[in-house]
Amino acid sequence: MKVKLVISIILFSITVLFVYLNTDLVSIDYLAGSVDVSLALLVILAFAAGLAIGWLLNSYLRFSRNRKKSKEESRKQTEQAISETVPVTPTTGETKSDAQQD
Repeated sequence: MKVKLVISIILFSITVLFVYLNTDLVSIDYLAGSVDVSLALLVILAFAAGLAIGWLLNSYLRFSRNRKKSKEESRKQTEQAISETVPVTPTTGETKSDAQQD
């Protein structure tokens, strides 16, 4: 946990330094036109978008992992309940009494 915090602080510091050193206006062209934006604002927006995408992806992966684990536990409980209620019948030609003696 502390390692992630240190890495995050370092990356944030590098981003702030980069933004401070690059305050020029840049032109962004897209299909509907173009816009002039401060490079600092563009970097901050890209950084924020990366954080949001990473957070959403992590949340989705954690949710799907928990859902999969929950389904497996439910399936195991169902199989266990079925095996407790259904008596096992011998399939090798043994009689019930022969199977119980082993």
